[in-house]
Amino acid sequence: MNRFLIVTLVLLSACSHDSAGIRIAHDAPAQAPAAVMAARTEPVFFNGKTYSMGLSPDGQGGYAISVAGMSGSQGKDAAELTKTAFHHFTCKDSQTAKFASSPIFDGSKWNSHGRCA
Repeated sequence: MNRFLIVTLVLLSACSHDSAGIRIAHDAPAQAPAAVMAARTEPVFFNGKTYSMGLSPDGQGGYAISVAGMSGSQGKDAAELTKTAFHHFTCKDSQTAKFASSPIFDGSKWNSHGRCA
């Protein structure tokens, strides 16, 4: 009898009365908004050389990415470095890096835009 009474009291204390009926009360704390990373530059060692990778958030969940130190003929290297380093510095392990297009060379650095999904 005592066990039944204790179990009943515990179950009733976990309920709250709502205008729509009785529901189990579970008020999870509100999640804080994701922290926005400040713009930064990271040295990246790739294929035996060190390059400078700039990351700056665009305010909409994406990042402007720049890679300095590569020539205009290194398009494939720029794309691979951008993909791997961007994922490493900004995305969680369970996320993938998505890019709007391949990196574009502007005469001094490779530029692209990406986001974690």
